[in-house]
Amino acid sequence: LTSLGEETVRSALRWSTSDAGTEWHGVRTPLLGFLGRQYGAMLAPARADPGQENEAPAYVRLCVAAPGLALIRSLLLGRTLRRADHEVPADSAGATAESPGDVLRAMRPLLLSLLQLLRASGRMAGLAELDDDQQPDGTVLAEATATAIELLQAYSADAVCALSPAEQVTSLATLLAAVSLPWGREMPLVTAAVPIAALRALTPQLFEALAEPEREQLLATLCESRRHAVSLLPPPVAVMAQGRAAPDNAGRAALKAVTAATSLIETELQRTLALLPIDAHMVVRRLSACVSTLGVAAGGAAAADAAIGDAIATLEMLGRLRSAPEPREALVQPLFDLLDVVPVSAEYCAQLVLTALADLVHAAVRQDGSATGAAGAASGLGAAVVRRFSTRLLFELAVDPDRPQVARHALDVVTAAVPILPLNVISGVIPHLA
Repeated sequence: LTSLGEETVRSALRWSTSDAGTEWHGVRTPLLGFLGRQYGAMLAPARADPGQENEAPAYVRLCVAAPGLALIRSLLLGRTLRRADHEVPADSAGATAESPGDVLRAMRPLLLSLLQLLRASGRMAGLAELDDDQQPDGTVLAEATATAIELLQAYSADAVCALSPAEQVTSLATLLAAVSLPWGREMPLVTAAVPIAALRALTPQLFEALAEPEREQLLATLCESRRHAVSLLPPPVAVMAQGRAAPDNAGRAALKAVTAATSLIETELQRTLALLPIDAHMVVRRLSACVSTLGVAAGGAAAADAAIGDAIATLEMLGRLRSAPEPREALVQPLFDLLDVVPVSAEYCAQLVLTALADLVHAAVRQDGSATGAAGAASGLGAAVVRRFSTRLLFELAVDPDRPQVARHALDVVTAAVPILPLNVISGVIPHLA
């Protein structure tokens, strides 16, 4: 505590003897910084070198840290309530100027350690070393989860703007680590609340407060989320059945809870994607990167598979938006380019590309109204569709006997585009139909 400085300690003493809610001495933020560093170091993963600190199993360290986590949560809650009640002027006696980013800056080491701890295993890290009769009741895991959620709620546009550019990058990386917490491994049911809280923190205001590279990193994480199924472990039936006569009912209740939590994570992901002001050029850059990789034969099968996976994730994200991002006409060229290089084996990817093109064509028809011929492609989205429309490519797909679903989607695009295509293009369709 001496590292907090003599003046801070005096402020802490004045605050501790004052009436709750009547004075703000600026003590909570420096105290939170001290606690965040100390408990973040305590909960950090063990070092590779034997004899170094943090050799104890993660569960033991978490049990030791649990009272401190409860203290941190109470300080954060008190800070939130105090700020909601009233703001204390920065020139108040004994007050310290407070920045909205102070909590993010102070708590990042602790939040990162908690996320690493929660992600360390399908069950809480260190439990495999305990005998069956020594298994905990999950209280400490719930405490870690509740603390992580409280820390994630500190993310806001004002808090991010108050950070330096380098701090913004590291803070966003920690937030996205919370979004990706359940990727690729089974997680206890209680930890499902962490990615949900992280997704709820991704507000449009926070998105707009980020620099362009950080926005693209955020979009890449949300797209990647589409490629990972969430696998949650139900609580033990013995825990669910406490106080009940029928353990079978407890088992069914546990499975229902897992289903509901999994569905809620997916719902929050869809809500976040629908609310974020995603720019079309961000999507274009992702699709163009996939086209470049697929167009280079020397890239190898692994690179091609990765590019197809990225394209599918991006197109699935695009299909779940309420409407195509603006400017929509920028999407037409990369979609046709991607359709031209998608391998025959990537049938699902081709279907997604054609679905996205059909949506754009329908939007162009609605935009241009009943205009036909050359005048129908005067400007905007309709002009972009006409300029890049490839009857050869679409009819090759429409007559593919081995991929009937792809053929159906290709024919839908051609049919939808007829009202805005120039007459010479429509006349060129006739030989294909014959």
